[in-house]
Amino acid sequence: MPASHPPVQEFQEVPGQGLRGWVHGWEVRVCLAAFVGVGSFAPAAETPAAESTATTDGLLFRVYISADGTQGCYLLRNAYREELRPILTELSRHYRLAVLSGDNDTGQDRLHELFGPETELRFRQSPQQKLDYVARLRQQGRTVIMVGDGLNDAGARQQADAGIAFTDTLTNFSPACDAILDAGSFGQLSTFLPFP
Repeated sequence: MPASHPPVQEFQEVPGQGLRGWVHGWEVRVCLAAFVGVGSFAPAAETPAAESTATTDGLLFRVYISADGTQGCYLLRNAYREELRPILTELSRHYRLAVLSGDNDTGQDRLHELFGPETELRFRQSPQQKLDYVARLRQQGRTVIMVGDGLNDAGARQQADAGIAFTDTLTNFSPACDAILDAGSFGQLSTFLPFP
């Protein structure tokens, strides 16, 4: 028998801060430390309460949570796909690449290493800022292909000449885009795009 999840009442997304709602009469907040009210809470010895930390094998993200006054933190490691470097090498030969991320700039050095120092990196980008960036490029007469894996990329994908969404759950996620690519086929991305 599948586990049942209690309903969330008065759900609200606070842009740039996190999510909150009421579950069984408890206020639950998830995301940034300040939004959750964690303050100087440290989830592990000598681990600061920053939202992310660069490590040699990716980024360590902290997702803070409070429920009925009890506070905690999930530690999540961001690992880049093995196929990323060869795909970026191939694409950068034919396209101008840019990264639009809603995350902070903790991983900037690693992303410059992967994408190349000439790649434009923009962090803490809201969905509207991503859409505006794509719109500006198109106004300049550029052809834009937007590749993204989140709902917060949907507007930018629609604004682009072509929008490609990656997903691990094709049956549960139908983002606004021109094409959906199963994440297991990520290594073939450069073969799907025509080279100018």
